[in-house]
Parts: sequence; structure tokens; C-alpha cells
Amino acid sequence: MKTILIALLGVFLITSAFAQTEKSASDTSATSQITRADFKFMGGLPYQVQKGTSPKRVALFSDVVAATGSTVTQVNSVAPVAGNVTLTTANIAENTNLYYTQTRARAAISGTAPISYNSTTGVLTFSGTKSDVGLANVDNTSDAAKPVSTAQATAIALKENTINAGTLAQYFRGDKTFQTLNSSAVGLGSVDNTSDANKPVSTAQATAIGLKENAINAGTTAQYFRGDKTFQTLNATAVGLGSVDNTSDAAKPVSTAQATAIALKADATAVIPFSGVAAYSNLTGVTAPASGFLKFVRVTTDERYNKSNQLYMVDPASTIWKIALIQEN
Repeated sequence: MKTILIALLGVFLITSAFAQTEKSASDTSATSQITRADFKFMGGLPYQVQKGTSPKRVALFSDVVAATGSTVTQVNSVAPVAGNVTLTTANIAENTNLYYTQTRARAAISGTAPISYNSTTGVLTFSGTKSDVGLANVDNTSDAAKPVSTAQATAIALKENTINAGTLAQYFRGDKTFQTLNSSAVGLGSVDNTSDANKPVSTAQATAIGLKENAINAGTTAQYFRGDKTFQTLNATAVGLGSVDNTSDAAKPVSTAQATAIALKADATAVIPFSGVAAYSNLTGVTAPASGFLKFVRVTTDERYNKSNQLYMVDPASTIWKIALIQEN
């Protein structure tokens, strides 16, 4: 209804070349006067003008009889009604665009069994059964009271029954029974809950320990651990050198064997040192060695024996001893 009235009002406004502004009766300033050039249009309908700084609502005053604020409430005429007219739907032909009324809306609705309809009250009533709406297998049962369906029962049957709780000292065994949880349950029935520090010596350990040596009490730095498992003095006798003295080579005494061998030698005072071999042409030219020495000489011509290349020994007293024949003539 409101939409139709606004559209009709727009038609009236377009047909007039004059307009009046919404302003106070005392406003007679030139800036308040409105001309056609001041109109703004939207969809072909003039709706406001700009004079001064304030936008003004406008209406065509040639047809307006009454208005409240910026809202037109009565006009001179609306075809086909002449005279002052207050616009209602009764003044406007509907044609094919009918107005909405509750009676018309209710009359447009009907019901087919199992649905019945009261056009006076607009109430729809369903009088059929659940089969009429495709729910023949549905019971009017609350969710809490619904039975277990076949599919649900099959699924539930695959689940485990409620397991009654055991104690803190039990475990749920594979045969679905609670059993005592102890060392025997995990195959360690022979194991005691004993700390490592307090564990006893096992039979195998005792056997292995029996093959080991008892702790050896320390000896002194002057001892050694002998094969009979006793500490003994470590000296020359311990290594088979009991007759050996810790004497430097320069200070070693003459042993018995050395003394025996030395006794077979001549005294140094009885031995005349050898001064070498000298060559002479004959015995006449041989000279005596120095005192305390012996001298060997080779004589080319031995006038004593009429031999050549003879070896002689000469002492400091010029005594000549023949020793050997080197070569015969």
C-alpha cells in the first residue's frame, strides 16, 4: 500500500512546474526561493533541491492540500476522483495487481486429505497416519526410550562386556581374568627384589671366585713375590748370584783360578823385555841392547858357523845365542 501511494505521489509531482519548500512561514529570503533548475531527479522524480546550505524536501504545491512535515497527506484530486482526496486503496483501481488482504491470502490456500484447511481461521490440520508421510516404521518413542536396533545389537555384540575392576596389585591377563602382578607374572619368579649392593653371591659366582687368588698382602720394597706365594728378600742369592759381590771391575780381587794361572807365569823382574829384531851383515857388527832388554838380530853372513841369514839373541852383556836358521846357503 505504501509503495503504491509513493508511486502515485511521484506522478503528481512530475506534472507540475511549480514547487514549494518545507520552510517556516517567516522565511522569505531569496535563497529560499526554488526554481526548476534547483530540482534534482532520481528515476525521473524530483525529490530535493539545494538552496543555500540546507537541502529542502519538495512537493508540487499546485496539487497539495495538506502535509505533515515533509510528508504529503492530502492532494486536490486523484483520477477518477475529483476534489480533495485522502489517498487510500479504495481510490485506486487494482487491475491485475491485487492488494494483499488476509482474506485473499487464506482463500488462496487449500488442503487435500489427509490435510484439511479452514479458510476462515487459516489453520491447517493433519489427520493422516505416519504412513502418509513415509514414516510407517517410525514409532513415537523418545530417544531415551528407544530400543536397541538389530544393527546396533550386532555392533554391540562385537564389543567387550563391561570389565569389573580388579585391584591395584592385579593385571588383566590375556584370558580376560585379573591375576596378581608379580615377578612370576613376567617370568621372573626366581628373582628377588634385592638391590645390587645387597645381592648374595650366586653358586656360579662362588665357583668363579674360587678360581681366583685371595688378596695378596703387600711386602716391602726389598722383597719379591716368590713362586711359593711368599715374599722373600730380593738379593743376589735370590737370582742365583750369592757368590757375586757388588764390586766394581777395578776393585775386583784376584780369584783362585786367576791366582793359579798367574802363578804359572814368570815374575816381571825375571823377564827381559824384547826390544825387536835388528839386521846385521855379520856377527862382528852386532851391538848389545840396553840394560834390562834382550835383542834379536838377523845376521846375513854368520862367520861363526859359516852360514847366512842366521837369527841370534843378544843380551846386555853382548852374549850372543843362536836361535834358528833362517836360510841355508
